[in-house]
Amino acid sequence: MSGTSRARHHLKPRHFAYLGGNTLKTRTKRSSTRSVAALIAATLVASVLTLVAAPASAATPVTITTRSTLSGTDRYTTSEKVHTAAAAKEPTNAAFSNLILASGDSFPDALSAVALAEVKDAGILLLPANGTMTKTAVAKAVAAVTIYIVGGTSALSSAVETKLKTVTSAGGAGKASSAIIRYAGTNRYSTSAIVANAITAAGVASHNNKKNCDYRKWRKLCRRGGCIDACQRTYYSYCYNCVANSVD
Repeated sequence: MSGTSRARHHLKPRHFAYLGGNTLKTRTKRSSTRSVAALIAATLVASVLTLVAAPASAATPVTITTRSTLSGTDRYTTSEKVHTAAAAKEPTNAAFSNLILASGDSFPDALSAVALAEVKDAGILLLPANGTMTKTAVAKAVAAVTIYIVGGTSALSSAVETKLKTVTSAGGAGKASSAIIRYAGTNRYSTSAIVANAITAAGVASHNNKKNCDYRKWRKLCRRGGCIDACQRTYYSYCYNCVANSVD
């Protein structure tokens, strides 16, 4: 070990200066680390300032040139106005081919009918539960090729079919029975499943309307058979669809 090296080893100085030739070299361990850290910090600050200073892109203004309000005296006449306005947007003949009728007293059946309307090229009219039809509603039914009723008779009375089948001279739509199709289940859930299958024709939806999923009675029978675990699995499989669809 040279004298210089031994001196550095024993003194452990913080700063070294080497003199020789035409170059002066200075090495400082801590100052070098601090310089690197300062450089990184300065770079980050510069980046942030650049982002802040950058002008935000201008938002494209939206101008509403036409505004239409569709409003009737009640939900039923409003649906007639919506039907008329929607039919005017049809690319062919500015009219719907078919018509869908649903209850205006409760929304689920009409909600299920939306996708059906797209597939069947049909407009939707809301009717009161008793099936009363205005002259405008009857006129739209007369113009339709096929009329679809969504919901059971508790949601939309059978008086609707009667009105549709009544001859036009007597104020009806003069439709044959074959031109009237009702999609109805035992409740709103099964009705929606029936409508879904009518749309796809692939049996994609199902609904279990069983209400006899009494676990206590089932468990007693399982205990008698001595196969409680296997029986429980069967029970859950049997009642799953019932519970999943919240049948009330």
